[in-house]
Amino acid sequence: MAANCFKLKEVEFLVEILQSKFGLNCTIQTLKPSGNHNIYIKGSSVSTLRELVLPHLHTSMYYKLGL
Repeated sequence: MAANCFKLKEVEFLVEILQSKFGLNCTIQTLKPSGNHNIYIKGSSVSTLRELVLPHLHTSMYYKLGL
């Protein structure tokens, strides 16, 4: 999940929400040399992410979830 426009504190807050409210296992990756941040959802949480997102996702975007 690209979070390039957010400050680190904001990205940390987003990760906390993803973990506590949705049970997703996430990490923050810092991109070099820009110093921007991305949120990575680990493979162990992909099935949970699919359950949450699939009902709201257009079929043309299913490939984003490996379908």
